[in-house]
Amino acid sequence: KPFGDASWGLAFGAFAVFGHSASPFLGFRGGKSVATALGVMLAVSPDVAGLSFGLFLLVLAITRYVSLGSMLAAIAAPIAAGILGYPLHVVIVYSILAALIAWRHRPNIERLLKGTESKFGGKKDA
Repeated sequence: KPFGDASWGLAFGAFAVFGHSASPFLGFRGGKSVATALGVMLAVSPDVAGLSFGLFLLVLAITRYVSLGSMLAAIAAPIAAGILGYPLHVVIVYSILAALIAWRHRPNIERLLKGTESKFGGKKDA
């Protein structure tokens, strides 16, 4: 029964996240992979996805920083998966995805530390 558990979905989902982040069709550039990783979590562990998305919304409501909410939600996913008793391979893959998301947010981290990161709903410069 090779497709009897979520392992295949997790593996293919992880490849989708990496492909989104470093697409060979875009010169190995791409997005920050947050939404794609959330989609993988929705398929593999809806409860972890809900907790992570809830944390994202909470951080966004408090700080108005989408990037900070995205990174904290990604970091919380493997922790939540471990606490909720998911298999070790799920926790490991979520940890790798969280590290990728944090890595892709390096410029945002620099702007957050400098106090120049844009806030959600903030005014655009003319």
